Amino acid sequence: MNSLSKRLVATAAHCVHGGAGRDWHENWAFFPGYQGPGTGDDTAPYGVYNGVSALIFEEWLKMEEGASRLTHYDVAFMTTHLNPHGSRLVDEVGGHGLWNGGSYPFNATVFGYPQKLDNGNRMRVCKKGTYLTWSFLAYFYPTVYCKGFGLGASGSPFLHKYDPSTGLGYIRSVLSAGPESDLDISYGVFFDSRVVDDLLGGPVNP
Repeated sequence: MNSLSKRLVATAAHCVHGGAGRDWHENWAFFPGYQGPGTGDDTAPYGVYNGVSALIFEEWLKMEEGASRLTHYDVAFMTTHLNPHGSRLVDEVGGHGLWNGGSYPFNATVFGYPQKLDNGNRMRVCKKGTYLTWSFLAYFYPTVYCKGFGLGASGSPFLHKYDPSTGLGYIRSVLSAGPESDLDISYGVFFDSRVVDDLLGGPVNP
Protein backbone atom coordinates (compact mmCIF):
# COMPACT_ATOMS: atom_id res chain seq x y z
CA MET A 1 0.00 0.00 0.00
CA ASN A 2 1.30 3.47 -0.83
CA SER A 3 2.56 5.46 2.15
CA LEU A 4 5.45 7.73 3.08
CA SER A 5 7.61 4.75 4.01
CA LYS A 6 6.65 2.71 0.89
CA ARG A 7 6.71 -0.36 3.15
CA LEU A 8 3.11 -0.78 4.34
CA VAL A 9 0.79 -3.78 3.88
CA ALA A 10 -2.93 -3.78 4.74
CA THR A 11 -4.37 -7.01 6.16
CA ALA A 12 -6.83 -8.37 8.70
CA ALA A 13 -5.99 -7.99 12.39
CA HIS A 14 -6.50 -11.70 13.02
CA CYS A 15 -3.67 -12.36 10.54
CA VAL A 16 -1.38 -10.46 12.93
CA HIS A 17 -2.73 -11.11 16.45
CA GLY A 18 -5.10 -13.72 17.85
CA GLY A 19 -7.09 -11.45 20.16
CA ALA A 20 -7.57 -11.44 23.94
CA GLY A 21 -5.23 -13.78 25.82
CA ARG A 22 -3.31 -14.69 22.67
CA ASP A 23 0.04 -13.72 21.21
CA TRP A 24 1.29 -11.87 18.18
CA HIS A 25 1.76 -14.18 15.22
CA GLU A 26 5.41 -14.88 14.46
CA ASN A 27 7.38 -15.14 11.21
CA TRP A 28 4.96 -12.83 9.36
CA ALA A 29 6.01 -12.32 5.72
CA PHE A 30 4.54 -10.97 2.50
CA PHE A 31 5.22 -12.63 -0.86
CA PRO A 32 3.94 -10.32 -3.66
CA GLY A 33 2.76 -12.33 -6.66
CA TYR A 34 3.08 -15.62 -4.77
CA GLN A 35 2.27 -18.76 -6.74
CA GLY A 36 2.91 -21.85 -4.67
CA PRO A 37 4.40 -25.28 -5.31
CA GLY A 38 2.90 -27.11 -8.25
CA THR A 39 1.77 -23.98 -10.10
CA GLY A 40 4.83 -23.77 -12.34
CA ASP A 41 5.68 -20.24 -11.20
CA ASP A 42 8.29 -18.71 -8.92
CA THR A 43 6.95 -18.69 -5.36
CA ALA A 44 8.52 -15.28 -4.63
CA PRO A 45 8.97 -13.41 -7.96
CA TYR A 46 9.40 -10.02 -6.22
CA GLY A 47 11.21 -11.19 -3.11
CA VAL A 48 10.05 -11.75 0.45
CA TYR A 49 9.12 -8.85 2.75
CA ASN A 50 9.25 -9.79 6.43
CA GLY A 51 7.14 -7.91 8.94
CA VAL A 52 8.72 -5.33 11.27
CA SER A 53 5.84 -3.91 13.29
CA ALA A 54 2.06 -3.65 13.08
CA LEU A 55 -0.56 -0.98 13.65
CA ILE A 56 -3.64 -2.54 15.21
CA PHE A 57 -6.64 -1.33 17.21
CA GLU A 58 -6.21 -1.75 20.96
CA GLU A 59 -9.81 -2.98 21.04
CA TRP A 60 -8.81 -5.97 18.91
CA LEU A 61 -6.28 -7.03 21.54
CA LYS A 62 -9.19 -7.28 24.00
CA MET A 63 -11.59 -9.16 21.72
CA GLU A 64 -12.61 -12.59 22.98
CA GLU A 65 -12.97 -15.64 20.75
CA GLY A 66 -16.30 -15.61 18.91
CA ALA A 67 -16.86 -11.88 19.04
CA SER A 68 -13.50 -11.42 17.33
CA ARG A 69 -14.45 -13.49 14.28
CA LEU A 70 -15.85 -10.43 12.57
CA THR A 71 -15.70 -6.94 14.01
CA HIS A 72 -15.02 -3.42 12.88
CA TYR A 73 -11.58 -3.71 14.52
CA ASP A 74 -10.35 -6.57 12.33
CA VAL A 75 -7.83 -4.57 10.29
CA ALA A 76 -4.08 -4.11 10.62
CA PHE A 77 -1.22 -2.41 8.80
CA MET A 78 2.17 -4.11 8.76
CA THR A 79 5.42 -2.28 8.10
CA THR A 80 7.83 -4.53 6.22
CA HIS A 81 11.59 -4.89 6.00
CA LEU A 82 13.38 -4.30 2.72
CA ASN A 83 13.58 -7.40 0.55
CA PRO A 84 16.89 -9.31 0.30
CA HIS A 85 17.93 -7.03 -2.59
CA GLY A 86 17.43 -3.90 -0.49
CA SER A 87 14.24 -2.75 -2.21
CA ARG A 88 11.19 -1.24 -0.54
CA LEU A 89 7.89 -2.99 -1.22
CA VAL A 90 6.13 -0.17 -3.10
CA ASP A 91 9.24 0.67 -5.12
CA GLU A 92 9.32 -2.92 -6.32
CA VAL A 93 5.65 -3.70 -7.04
CA GLY A 94 3.69 -0.42 -6.66
CA GLY A 95 1.19 0.47 -3.96
CA HIS A 96 -2.58 0.76 -3.76
CA GLY A 97 -4.17 3.96 -2.55
CA LEU A 98 -6.42 4.18 0.50
CA TRP A 99 -10.09 5.18 0.16
CA ASN A 100 -11.70 6.74 3.19
CA GLY A 101 -15.47 6.56 3.67
CA GLY A 102 -18.07 6.85 0.93
CA SER A 103 -20.98 4.50 0.31
CA TYR A 104 -20.97 0.95 1.65
CA PRO A 105 -21.91 -0.60 -1.70
CA PHE A 106 -19.11 -0.05 -4.22
CA ASN A 107 -17.47 -1.79 -7.15
CA ALA A 108 -14.79 -4.12 -5.82
CA THR A 109 -12.07 -6.36 -7.18
CA VAL A 110 -10.93 -8.83 -4.54
CA PHE A 111 -7.61 -10.69 -4.69
CA GLY A 112 -6.80 -13.54 -2.34
CA TYR A 113 -5.51 -17.06 -1.78
CA PRO A 114 -8.54 -19.09 -0.64
CA GLN A 115 -7.65 -22.45 0.84
CA LYS A 116 -10.59 -24.08 -0.95
CA LEU A 117 -8.99 -23.43 -4.37
CA ASP A 118 -5.60 -25.03 -5.15
CA ASN A 119 -4.98 -25.39 -1.41
CA GLY A 120 -4.21 -21.67 -1.17
CA ASN A 121 -1.30 -21.83 -3.61
CA ARG A 122 -2.72 -19.69 -6.43
CA MET A 123 -3.99 -16.13 -6.33
CA ARG A 124 -7.65 -15.76 -7.26
CA VAL A 125 -9.56 -12.69 -8.35
CA CYS A 126 -13.23 -11.86 -7.85
CA LYS A 127 -14.80 -8.86 -9.61
CA LYS A 128 -18.04 -7.92 -7.91
CA GLY A 129 -19.96 -5.00 -6.57
CA THR A 130 -20.28 -5.05 -2.80
CA TYR A 131 -23.68 -4.94 -1.17
CA LEU A 132 -24.83 -4.22 2.36
CA THR A 133 -26.66 -7.06 4.07
CA TRP A 134 -24.95 -7.49 7.41
CA SER A 135 -24.55 -5.36 10.51
CA PHE A 136 -22.98 -6.07 13.89
CA LEU A 137 -22.84 -3.86 16.99
CA ALA A 138 -24.22 -0.93 14.98
CA TYR A 139 -21.49 -1.19 12.35
CA PHE A 140 -22.06 -2.17 8.73
CA TYR A 141 -19.85 -4.28 6.51
CA PRO A 142 -19.27 -4.37 2.75
CA THR A 143 -20.25 -7.85 1.61
CA VAL A 144 -19.23 -9.64 -1.57
CA TYR A 145 -20.16 -12.97 -3.16
CA CYS A 146 -16.93 -14.58 -4.39
CA LYS A 147 -17.29 -18.21 -5.45
CA GLY A 148 -14.75 -20.38 -3.68
CA PHE A 149 -13.35 -17.69 -1.40
CA GLY A 150 -13.59 -18.01 2.37
CA LEU A 151 -11.02 -19.70 4.59
CA GLY A 152 -7.48 -18.61 3.79
CA ALA A 153 -8.45 -15.41 2.01
CA SER A 154 -8.47 -13.23 5.14
CA GLY A 155 -6.84 -9.85 4.67
CA SER A 156 -7.56 -9.78 0.94
CA PRO A 157 -8.08 -6.20 -0.27
CA PHE A 158 -11.41 -4.95 -1.60
CA LEU A 159 -10.06 -2.72 -4.38
CA HIS A 160 -12.17 0.12 -5.77
CA LYS A 161 -11.40 1.64 -9.18
CA TYR A 162 -8.97 -1.19 -9.91
CA ASP A 163 -6.96 -0.63 -13.11
CA PRO A 164 -5.76 -3.91 -14.67
CA SER A 165 -3.21 -2.06 -16.80
CA THR A 166 -1.34 -0.91 -13.68
CA GLY A 167 -2.51 -3.56 -11.22
CA LEU A 168 -3.47 -0.82 -8.77
CA GLY A 169 -6.61 0.52 -7.15
CA TYR A 170 -7.88 1.93 -3.85
CA ILE A 171 -8.31 -0.24 -0.77
CA ARG A 172 -11.73 0.35 0.81
CA SER A 173 -11.89 -2.80 2.90
CA VAL A 174 -10.03 -6.00 3.77
CA LEU A 175 -11.68 -9.40 3.95
CA SER A 176 -12.41 -10.32 7.55
CA ALA A 177 -14.66 -13.40 7.56
CA GLY A 178 -17.92 -14.86 6.35
CA PRO A 179 -20.80 -17.02 7.57
CA GLU A 180 -19.78 -20.61 8.27
CA SER A 181 -22.91 -21.71 6.44
CA ASP A 182 -21.77 -20.17 3.13
CA LEU A 183 -18.04 -19.68 2.50
CA ASP A 184 -18.79 -17.99 -0.84
CA ILE A 185 -19.94 -14.87 1.04
CA SER A 186 -17.22 -12.64 2.46
CA TYR A 187 -17.48 -9.66 4.80
CA GLY A 188 -14.98 -6.81 4.95
CA VAL A 189 -14.09 -4.09 7.42
CA PHE A 190 -15.14 -0.71 6.03
CA PHE A 191 -12.32 1.83 5.85
CA ASP A 192 -13.64 4.99 7.49
CA SER A 193 -12.22 7.75 9.70
CA ARG A 194 -11.48 5.22 12.46
CA VAL A 195 -9.02 3.46 10.18
CA VAL A 196 -7.45 6.54 8.59
CA ASP A 197 -7.38 8.96 11.53
CA ASP A 198 -7.43 6.75 14.63
CA LEU A 199 -5.27 3.85 13.45
CA LEU A 200 -3.01 5.39 10.81
CA GLY A 201 -2.93 8.85 12.38
CA GLY A 202 -3.81 10.66 9.17
CA PRO A 203 -3.80 10.12 5.40
CA VAL A 204 -1.42 7.15 5.09
CA ASN A 205 1.55 8.48 7.05
CA PRO A 206 3.50 5.38 8.24
